[in-house]
Amino acid sequence: VILGQSGYNLSVASSSEVSMDLSGSFLMSKSTLNTKTNANGFSLYMGMQDSTNSLYLNGDSSSTALPSVSNTYSYTSPGSITNNTWGYAIPQSGNTNLASGNGFNTGTYTDSSTSESDTKWASVPVKGSEQIIQNTNSANDSTGVDLNVFYGVKANSSQAIGAYKGTIVYTA
Repeated sequence: VILGQSGYNLSVASSSEVSMDLSGSFLMSKSTLNTKTNANGFSLYMGMQDSTNSLYLNGDSSSTALPSVSNTYSYTSPGSITNNTWGYAIPQSGNTNLASGNGFNTGTYTDSSTSESDTKWASVPVKGSEQIIQNTNSANDSTGVDLNVFYGVKANSSQAIGAYKGTIVYTA
């Protein structure tokens, strides 16, 4: 996530730019994961590389943070995104083999036409508290199983300008 004077970019699989304003601007981007296995299925886990789920200015944990949405917003109980926060979403539509308890919207998210009010967001779990987000009991070594994960950020002009970084780890 890069916050700047004229806007910010959220770069996962694609990037866009929007203008910031005092009420907060919202942007989201999609990443498609593909998991292949010749074993008897898999469970895909998601979590941060560290013990925090904030993104930090220039990746320096002693600098300005862009916090995650409320830690009470989880895979099973996501909520609204607020100013100067970020989060993830895994919509039920367009995804298969989701782990039980998925609380995200049933509609289809798109990078360009989905508004923040149409979505629910969760905090990426910290290291040691990883969340199962997808699972299957069958092998799929030829094509794999896709999973669309969306990342959203909402920021206003009170957030310091710069590149905010953090690492999300997916483990099968």
